[in-house]
Amino acid sequence: MTRHVAMHFRRSNRRLVVTFDNMKSRDAVGQQFPWGYQFLEKMGVSHLGLMMSLRNDWFRHADVWAFFDLLQQQCFFDRFDDVVFYGSSMGGYGALTYCRAVPGARVVAFMPQTHLDQTVVPFENRFRRAFERGRWNGRYVDGADGAQSAAQVYVLYDPYHAEDAAHVARLAPENLTRLHLPWAGHQAGRVLHLLGVLPTVVGQAFDGTLTEAGFRAQVRAAKRCKLHTRLCLTAAVERGHEALVVRTPRTVEAIASHLVLPIRRDER
Repeated sequence: MTRHVAMHFRRSNRRLVVTFDNMKSRDAVGQQFPWGYQFLEKMGVSHLGLMMSLRNDWFRHADVWAFFDLLQQQCFFDRFDDVVFYGSSMGGYGALTYCRAVPGARVVAFMPQTHLDQTVVPFENRFRRAFERGRWNGRYVDGADGAQSAAQVYVLYDPYHAEDAAHVARLAPENLTRLHLPWAGHQAGRVLHLLGVLPTVVGQAFDGTLTEAGFRAQVRAAKRCKLHTRLCLTAAVERGHEALVVRTPRTVEAIASHLVLPIRRDER
């Protein structure tokens, strides 16, 4: 396409996973494969990956709309027993928005946006240049609208990250499963990976068997995560809880002795 590339790896008729690049995957060095390629290859599922060949525009181009229209017309998705749309951040927006091409599909989205037009989402001001690059009208434009056509929507996010939580609040609750990862910020997906539970969590979400209670249990039972420890400590200091952090230095250092705490040593 003009700005995008679609790659299809057919491995099974049982399940197709449709993925969308995020900004980090777009800027990766070396040979390019769609986001989640290695992970999905190990799972043995078919994979349709949408990639950006020029610049990050949140998949807001008429070529992408026409591509999904064509797949519908050719009954491409009917070849598979199950279809899942999967993405993170900008890719999460893509998953929520374009899942409407397959009514009844499942969506797994990490820290997604639902729109970038501030007349629709006045709380969102992080991606102004990206908004200017894309066309925010036409078909497949609002992730909140797209998500209504899905059978199930799983969203991983930090409920205390204001912008991410506001996007999730726009999603209809009827088919929504909220996967809360407090104090992980916009790095919730990476934290889940470092906790060692990503394959199990995503696999269960793909199957539609993951529950909010089951997710909480897996996170509580997971190994310690250095990144999450640092994010939690930083959040505590930013919110004026320095004394709480100072009172537990031995516990913190026992968990992650290599970390530079977000407080000065002389404040102890």
